[in-house]
Amino acid sequence: MSVCTVFLLANLTCIAFAVFHAFLKDLQTAEGLSCCEINLIRSAFIMITSTGMVKLAGQSFYRSIQANHVIPLILRSLAGTIAYITVTVSIKNLPLTIHQVIHNTMPFLTALLACMFLRERISLFELGTMCMCFVGIAIVG
Repeated sequence: MSVCTVFLLANLTCIAFAVFHAFLKDLQTAEGLSCCEINLIRSAFIMITSTGMVKLAGQSFYRSIQANHVIPLILRSLAGTIAYITVTVSIKNLPLTIHQVIHNTMPFLTALLACMFLRERISLFELGTMCMCFVGIAIVG
C-alpha cells in the first residue's frame, strides 16, 4: 500500500471516530440509552458482521487459531471490551471535547508500550510531531 493511501485511511479513521463519538454522546444523552445497551448493540453487530466475514472467506471459526494464540486473543478481547465500556462511560459523563483530548493521549501511550514491550525506538521527530498533535487537540478542545 502506498504512503498516500495509508495517510488517507488514517485520516478517514480519525473522522470516523469523531463522528462515532458524537453519535454515541447523542444516543446516551438525547435518546437515554445506557452504556450496557450500547455495548450490547455493538457486540451483536460485531458478532454478526464477523460471522459473515468468516463464512464469506470460507474459513472455520476455530480451526485456524493456533493453540499458542488462544490466551493472547482472549486477553486482547477482554482489554478491548474494558476499553469500550470505559469509552462509553466517559463520553456519557464528560463533555465531548474533554473526552477527545483524553482519548488523543493514545499515541503517547501506544508509543510508550511499543518501546517497553516491542523494543521499538521513537525518533526525536516522531516525538515532536506527537507533541504538536496533542497540543493542537488540546487547543481545539
